[in-house]
Amino acid sequence: MSDINKRPLKVALHGVDSRAIKIMAMYFQGLCHGAALLVADHENADVDMFDGDVLASKKILETYLQEQLIRPVIVLSLQDIAQDGVLYIKKPVNVDDMLRVIADAKKLISKVTKKALIY
Repeated sequence: MSDINKRPLKVALHGVDSRAIKIMAMYFQGLCHGAALLVADHENADVDMFDGDVLASKKILETYLQEQLIRPVIVLSLQDIAQDGVLYIKKPVNVDDMLRVIADAKKLISKVTKKALIY
C-alpha cells in the first residue's frame, strides 16, 4: 500500500443511487480539493462509506458491522452514531467535518499499517 498521507483517500460508497455517487465524487473533487476519491472496486478502497439515513445503505451497514472490520468505516447521518470503529459525520455534511474525518481515517490506516509491518 502506498503512503496513505501522500495520496487521496480511496472511498467505497455503499447502498446509494447513482445520483448520490456523482454528488459525492464532485464533493470530494471540488470542495475537498481532491482529498478523497470514490472507487468502484470496493476491494481497492481504503475506507467504506455509508449513508445512515438511506434504507439500502443502512441495511448493508448493519450487516457489515456484524463482521470484523477490515478498514475504517465512515457514516453520514442525521442521527448521532456511537459505534466503535465508525467515524461519524453529522448531516448536513460540511467540508471541515469531512476533511477531519478523512484525516482521522488516514491516521487509523497508518496505525494499522505500521502494526502490520512490526508483526
